[in-house]
Amino acid sequence: MANVQKNDLVGGDSTMATRKASTVERAPARFGAFGANEGEVINQSQEFVEERRSALTKIVAGIGTLLGLSVLYPVSQYVIPPEKKKSEEKEKAVAKLDEIPPGTGKIFRLGADRVFVLNLNGNLTAMSAVCTHLGCLVQWKPDENLVFCACHGARYTNKGEIVKGPQPAPLAPFGVRVENGEIIISKA
Repeated sequence: MANVQKNDLVGGDSTMATRKASTVERAPARFGAFGANEGEVINQSQEFVEERRSALTKIVAGIGTLLGLSVLYPVSQYVIPPEKKKSEEKEKAVAKLDEIPPGTGKIFRLGADRVFVLNLNGNLTAMSAVCTHLGCLVQWKPDENLVFCACHGARYTNKGEIVKGPQPAPLAPFGVRVENGEIIISKA
């Protein structure tokens, strides 16, 4: 700012002084370290702060959107569950006949079902491999000639009928046959 002399003040009183119209001058522009006008530097730094603030706002909004979607997706899947895929598999060749020796059994998959195939001296029987009590897998007990569930002691005949235990229903039957030495299971 230009130097103001005491005689440049109107009335000589410095507290209530106003400048004479003839002595009003613009202060010369100061140049910063890079040769920019001080006013330009201030404007540029304000623009930088505004750009940075705008970028941070966008980042925070993006994070908020991602968090919202990460919560919304599971909720939408709960409210509107996806359609269950229907198993189109009605019949399936699962093994060669000699893979299940007489007096043994083996579990196979037929679509979403688990099927227990039992070979009793060449006579094949197929039933659900899932206990009707709590959904545990069953197994063959050859010494007792029973299908057994180890979870709670449920016992079934070799046809899947209830012998004893807490199970509410017998094991669901499945079809089984042998063609060209292969065991084929099917929904009953």
